[in-house]
Amino acid sequence: IIILFLTISNARSQAFSLDTTFNMDYNFYPLSISYASIYDILFEPDGKIMVYGEFEDGHTASIKRIYNDGSIDNTFTFLWDSGITRMKRINNDYLIFRQDLYQAKLNYFGQHVDTSWTRNIDRLDICSILHDPYIWDDGSMLVGTDSICNSTGPYSRWFKKYFPDGNMDTNFMHYPNGMVGGVFKYSSDKFLLWAEGPPGVGFTKYDNQSAVRMCRIDSAGNFDTTFHSIFADFGLPKPLYVQNDGKIIVGGAFILQNDLANYRSFIRLNANGSLDTTFNNNIFCTSNSANLKNVIAICPTPDGGYLIGGDFKSYQGFQRKGIAKIDINGFLDTTYFANGQGIDSVHYYLNLNPYITRIYPGLNDTYYVMGMFKYYNGQKVQPIIRIKGLSSGINENKKSISDIVLYPNPASSQITVSYFQEMEDAVLEIYNTLGIKQMEAKLPQGQNSYSFSVSHLAKGYYKAILKEKGNIRGQQGLVVE
Repeated sequence: IIILFLTISNARSQAFSLDTTFNMDYNFYPLSISYASIYDILFEPDGKIMVYGEFEDGHTASIKRIYNDGSIDNTFTFLWDSGITRMKRINNDYLIFRQDLYQAKLNYFGQHVDTSWTRNIDRLDICSILHDPYIWDDGSMLVGTDSICNSTGPYSRWFKKYFPDGNMDTNFMHYPNGMVGGVFKYSSDKFLLWAEGPPGVGFTKYDNQSAVRMCRIDSAGNFDTTFHSIFADFGLPKPLYVQNDGKIIVGGAFILQNDLANYRSFIRLNANGSLDTTFNNNIFCTSNSANLKNVIAICPTPDGGYLIGGDFKSYQGFQRKGIAKIDINGFLDTTYFANGQGIDSVHYYLNLNPYITRIYPGLNDTYYVMGMFKYYNGQKVQPIIRIKGLSSGINENKKSISDIVLYPNPASSQITVSYFQEMEDAVLEIYNTLGIKQMEAKLPQGQNSYSFSVSHLAKGYYKAILKEKGNIRGQQGLVVE
């Protein structure tokens, strides 16, 4: 019994510890007053990772491409001012966006291509902002804009659809009555729109239907009357994750219509928009922190729970520094991140707290964590790290021999598996969190990549295991959305 206890304790102590095989060889903080925030990453088919955000380090480099070990790929040479907030790969090119109306199309090496795409978007009288768009694989997109300010006729809208060439779809005629903060995919053919800002700024109606701060639409922009908003006209209710049962986890800082006295930062909605009372919806923030990140990042874990991140200092009454482990219903797992572990910083740039913006599953039960911070568990780090997962410390000698890459991840329709050597009699098996096999794909011999459909899988977390002649050669977490 004692030996078993020590084994479990040691494994738990190593879970979510730093993965020291990931070493960023780029210094985001060369100066004592420097500031850096990683907004997001983009997984590449060749196993590399695009890292982008706001790097105030004396170099105009807001995008870096790195290898799986964190070293820099110097073949990507894009240089521009900081603040790239969104990036999407379209075939072999990239669409990039900065919130204050800078967008461009780049090739694989970071060079500008297809300037007509940029001109087509710019000429439509957008004043300053493109808000958090949803971009299809062909390059068409749904996006919130502020072109209401200085244009008339069909161009005067808070919400638009663009063709892949950057021209506006003038037949897409839908009208929120205020700013759209972003577009979030709900299902294969439906989207959630959300708003932010003080009262009177974010939308409260969509096509004259009541839709305070959030609504659901189909891909043609039609209003979904089965979804009803419970939010008051204040704050930032941002959809973070849609479960396979259609329930929606929402983060940010916001007020509910039936509880105007409290600011909340984390709730779960039923598919119809009502509050899910089985979830821990009582995560509050104070009014003077209503514009902070609070809970803003979430990633499923193999046990059915989640890793969450943001700029919170506590969760459910327990000290937690920007990162926590919760169960499926939002209740804290007190085993992890206790005793002051998590993110921290020795300085606060412009009085901002350290925060986490995104958490993604990596190879072999690891997670990428990024944001604005200088320390993790007391160790000085760059603002993107890789941490070990729940299985860390358990059967370390049985780790996979060969890494695999699943792209894109999260996925919704099709996914590509890349493996770094040719194999014989290879199969890819997909398992759910209960360990039940959901599908098996036989991989063609003489190749090192293969694409297949996952559209039949329910939303959620899965484990992909690559086997050669029955032996495990690699594994990776997979999120289907």
